[in-house]
Amino acid sequence: MTIEKIPHTARTGIIVGAVLLLAMLLCGQMRSNAQSGKSTSSLACVQRASFRQEPEFWISWRPSEGAKPIRLLKGTEPALSPDGKTLACVVDMTVNPGADDQALILVNLKTQKKLEILRPRTWIRCPRWSPHGDRLAVILWDKKQSQRYLCVLQADGSGLKEIAREGRGG
Repeated sequence: MTIEKIPHTARTGIIVGAVLLLAMLLCGQMRSNAQSGKSTSSLACVQRASFRQEPEFWISWRPSEGAKPIRLLKGTEPALSPDGKTLACVVDMTVNPGADDQALILVNLKTQKKLEILRPRTWIRCPRWSPHGDRLAVILWDKKQSQRYLCVLQADGSGLKEIAREGRGG
């Protein structure tokens, strides 16, 4: 994983900017989804719990009102693009117990085609779309280093940039 780092001297002002960026991303996404008002589709993240195994989270999509829900994938933290055509979500790719291996996956809701755009070998949290749907903001959490990074990347997975960091040494 390659992250383009911003010089330390620029980070102070960027932390405030990062908070504003997240607020704009959240507000922009909510506003654009609310303004369209055309779709009667719905998205659900359902947890299945059992006493014998870890809980499972399934993301399902109902393309229109009254339609049967389509189970898209096993994942968490769904974020719908502003145009309502693409879903970003986090999928656990861990093979070995104790390893932190998650991927950011995009799902085309019309075709159900899945595309892995980020796999940093660490935890991914809070994917959020930019208002125009061309970028995503995510928090990468390296638990071993006790570091969290606020990063931005293009919707195709390119151009991963660290905006701010929190934790040891940040």
